[in-house]
Amino acid sequence: MEIKHKELLPEADQPFLHCKLDRQKYAGVLTSIVQNYAEGFVLALNGEWGTGKTTFVRMWQASLEKENYKTIYFNAWENDFENEPLTALLGELKKLVDNHDDSYKSLLKKGVVITKNILPALAKGVISKYMDAGITLDVLEKSIDAATDILDKEVEEYVNKKQGLVDFKSELEKYIEANNDGKPVVFIIDELDRCRPDYAVEVLEKVKHFFSVKGIVFVLSIDKIQLGNSIQGYYGSHNINTEEYLRRFIDLEYKLPEPNAKAFCDYLYIYYQFNEFFDTRDRTQYTIFSGEGERFRNFTRKVFEKYNYTLRQQEKIFAHSRIVLRSFKVNNFVFPHLLFFLIHLKDREPEFYEKLKSIEFSVQELVYDYEKLFSTILYDEIENDYSKEFISIESLLISFYNNAFLRSGKRSRTYKDIIITKENKPELSFNTTINNENFRDQLLRFIIGVQNSEYYGFEIKVLINKIDLLENIT
Repeated sequence: MEIKHKELLPEADQPFLHCKLDRQKYAGVLTSIVQNYAEGFVLALNGEWGTGKTTFVRMWQASLEKENYKTIYFNAWENDFENEPLTALLGELKKLVDNHDDSYKSLLKKGVVITKNILPALAKGVISKYMDAGITLDVLEKSIDAATDILDKEVEEYVNKKQGLVDFKSELEKYIEANNDGKPVVFIIDELDRCRPDYAVEVLEKVKHFFSVKGIVFVLSIDKIQLGNSIQGYYGSHNINTEEYLRRFIDLEYKLPEPNAKAFCDYLYIYYQFNEFFDTRDRTQYTIFSGEGERFRNFTRKVFEKYNYTLRQQEKIFAHSRIVLRSFKVNNFVFPHLLFFLIHLKDREPEFYEKLKSIEFSVQELVYDYEKLFSTILYDEIENDYSKEFISIESLLISFYNNAFLRSGKRSRTYKDIIITKENKPELSFNTTINNENFRDQLLRFIIGVQNSEYYGFEIKVLINKIDLLENIT
């Protein structure tokens, strides 16, 4: 059984073969944009963290290469140990040619003119190699200082530096033209929003001022909100209009459409092998457990849609759920929608979850807090199947929590059972915040159903102990 979702790598001949989100059509749109604006531009591929941007751009990259485009993929976050982004970007461009290509060496010489950091950094980087040879640190550093002074004097001359930039861009354009097979080079920069703020800003500046030449299409795979936070952090001010700032660098923005939650949820269900628990012959022989897998999938799908879980968050909660299921025996009660709901609570409503765990609520407090958290679902969608699922969950929570409450020794003289009889009719002994007769009737029926079931004495702590991994996994 997998415990962590592995990256979906593209196949060279069918790049989107393993895509579970039907995103190949978006790659086609982006490729047509590249074709129609081949002279070069900067495209921002915008999406929140965890929405599958990296998987998408790697698959798109493979599809571009299949159509004979030269591409470069640069993970900025993995490379922000390099203080000078120009060094890293030039290093990526080198991948277009072999080590003996003179055009790259010519480009590198032009690049030296426009940075005052490369030579000192390279020189200091080899100091350790010579220490063992008896050459003193002082001698080496004096040589470095001398070289740095010379380079500083050169680059400080404004006219020379400006001309150097013109020469570099001209040489870069020639280099691209000589190595792109008549198509623009697509240079993908990923994870820029996760970098150190200074490095992220430096990469943007270098792309804009040094690499904006004919024949290169830059694709920035970013979360604009997070990148905006980095920009504000770099300049030490929350008053910077990051939208306006980023317009200086980005020519076109493409918002990656929201993934199909149902398709991805169904995929994760198979990937994490939930069927090996819910759908085995040993378990399905019990009538009460029939349909558990489908109920689990339907409920998780609705929760993911309602609470806008990212793909990464979905993977995490599915992985946790699957680990928890390993602690159940084949004939144990699981209550799939309640189990998943509690895992959701632990992630999204930890304060409520901890009170459940420590039996801090009275039953009345549990009802109030639960209905306060989910009033929109319970009231506004009272006739909706999704609402009925949450009423069902409330009935299980109340019943199973009440059992744990009674056995915890916290029962007081004023305690009433959760169902009382008035005029020969059963009624709820507690108040609800949802002032709707249909809601109360449904909740009452569900609780009576629990009390008449074979799992009547079940306690909520059984599920919580398993969720908190306090019991052995088989």
